[in-house]
Amino acid sequence: MKRIWLYILLFSLSLPLYASITVGEGTLIAVSDTLDNSVKKTESRDKKPAKVYKAENYGFDANKYAFQKRYRQPDKVKYSNSSLLSHLYFTVGAGVEAISERSNYNYDPGYLFSIGVGKDIAKNHALSVVFRKAGNKMNGSDVKLERHSLQLNHHFHLTRYFLGYNPARLLDISSSLGVGYQSAEVQGHSSGSLFAMLGLRNTVRLNNNIHLAFEPFVAIGNTGYNGMLQGASARNYNVSYGLGLSMNYTLKNEQGSYANGGKGYMFVEGGLQALDSDISLSETLGQYFSVGYGRRISDNLALQGAFGYSNGNWECVKTVADLSVGHPAYTYYSKVQYMFARAELAVDLLPIIFRNAGDYRFALGISGGYEYGFQWKYSHDIYSLQYISEQISCTYGGFTGAMQLKWRFSNGKSLYLSPRLTLVNFTVPYKKPYDYLKKAYTDKRFTLALGMEFSLDAKSKAPAEDENNVGNREFQPAMSVSASAGSNYLFERGHYEGDAGFNKNLFLAFDYDFHKYFGARFKLGVINHNSSYIRSYVEAVDNERYVYNGLCNVSTDVFATILAGKVNLTNLLRGYDPNNRMNVSFSAGPIFTTQLSVDGKVDDGELTLPGSQVYVNCIKNSNWLLGVHGALNLGYSVSSNFGIFGEMSVNIHKNEYMGGANLDFNPVRSLNVEFGVSYKIK
Repeated sequence: MKRIWLYILLFSLSLPLYASITVGEGTLIAVSDTLDNSVKKTESRDKKPAKVYKAENYGFDANKYAFQKRYRQPDKVKYSNSSLLSHLYFTVGAGVEAISERSNYNYDPGYLFSIGVGKDIAKNHALSVVFRKAGNKMNGSDVKLERHSLQLNHHFHLTRYFLGYNPARLLDISSSLGVGYQSAEVQGHSSGSLFAMLGLRNTVRLNNNIHLAFEPFVAIGNTGYNGMLQGASARNYNVSYGLGLSMNYTLKNEQGSYANGGKGYMFVEGGLQALDSDISLSETLGQYFSVGYGRRISDNLALQGAFGYSNGNWECVKTVADLSVGHPAYTYYSKVQYMFARAELAVDLLPIIFRNAGDYRFALGISGGYEYGFQWKYSHDIYSLQYISEQISCTYGGFTGAMQLKWRFSNGKSLYLSPRLTLVNFTVPYKKPYDYLKKAYTDKRFTLALGMEFSLDAKSKAPAEDENNVGNREFQPAMSVSASAGSNYLFERGHYEGDAGFNKNLFLAFDYDFHKYFGARFKLGVINHNSSYIRSYVEAVDNERYVYNGLCNVSTDVFATILAGKVNLTNLLRGYDPNNRMNVSFSAGPIFTTQLSVDGKVDDGELTLPGSQVYVNCIKNSNWLLGVHGALNLGYSVSSNFGIFGEMSVNIHKNEYMGGANLDFNPVRSLNVEFGVSYKIK
């Protein structure tokens, strides 16, 4: 029976073929026509979606095709990764990270520092290994959480994938997916945890090798990530989030033919500083100086950094006149001083609003970033005429922002006025005599500065006498002599209201540039310091001498000799060009000083007897003292021989340098600003 069914099945399958053979040629044509019609219908059906297909009718999902090659743009430059060092980069960064509250453990946002190394393993893929140090403080207490971690990251270059590989692109966006291990410690308790991190890295190209990256991220860790959950269930987790800022330096970028993205410039500025405190803004006025370097990464965007010094008054102490001993009312202002460095992003606003604003004489810009520095704050008690001073020395950090009203007066040079606000956030140590002060607070610092900006990339014409000779000649050693005059400021704890006088500097210098990058300097001159403070004086009445303490004005003349090595920053950054009118150089070396004279007089406000002889006991220190000198010089060539320059310098001296009670003896520091003329000896 089974065989019968098998025969029937075989017969039914062979029937169409048997029919076509037995009927003849007509049947074959009919079958061929049927096949042709079927093929045409199939082709028509395949072409139909391009004309009348609707996505909703056929369940079309664009996400399935988003990463197809047809949606990607071609590479601008052929990617090359020929050696181990190719596209290998080092990264250093800082940021902020917050840990979400878990149970009763609520931490404030804390700092984050990172250092690592990375490499492109393919055109669109990179790996990096990063060591991170982080810290958080528990909200409402002094409990600190210290964290150290090591993590491995994979980066997928989204911009390269979709827009093609282009090493000159200003902005590159890539994903970051990482895993790592963290060790946490809080109040002597240690715990370890695994974690995973997801971030979006946005990299801004400064030049062919240096990139600035900012990266928002979120991380999830298991037990112990916040240092407090040891021994809990493995299902416990901790979530953190933050923002990192890093600088990446590539050792070998094989697309080195691309030019740097933007123009470099230097700037120097100085002006007045005021502080929001218990006394009026006019009473807090002090000095402000800074010098910096920037690089334009587009027509209206730049990154810049600066370092500088500023000071002002933050506290005022007044006494009541005591006529019984001849003392008038004294007013003493306690100083606050800052040494700082800042990094910020600067934006030129007018090109954003007006199409041809780059051709205007005037420019309007804003800048903002982060400032970190060290501050000295002093308080003083003079009610009993005893010198009692307390000092608060600590680091600070905070946001800084400024506006620039700029006037472009020649190719690559600008003059600007810049008001600035800086938030000074700091915490006072919890120990005597500071325990009565607040734990942490914020000062508001205002500055108004006048500055000059010098482009390091703008080509200038050679001096007239040299136009036919300079060409592309090789560097020739040269000697020059210069004379300068200016003023100085001693880093003081404070000052009294009195006629102290104006500080003066007079210098003569000899420079020898033996290399296009390096030179030597010999400088000598006189530095005059003036200060007012309480010290003893003698009053002679009818052949009787009486010794009192009172306000005295003391003037000290110091002879200084400086030996310094010099680096030409313009040639170092741009390469040697004899056509440069503008040159920026840095010099540093030892300074030798000795006192020439010390003169003092009693302040006119002191109540002395009519006809009496009054003089101040002043002792001169004739010993030679050794110190350290550093200077930044900005020079401009008026002709092939003559030039003008401005110079800002810092001198650090031993404690014996001055005997003034108001000076900061840790050690004695002075800031100098000078202007002068130079003559090049050919």
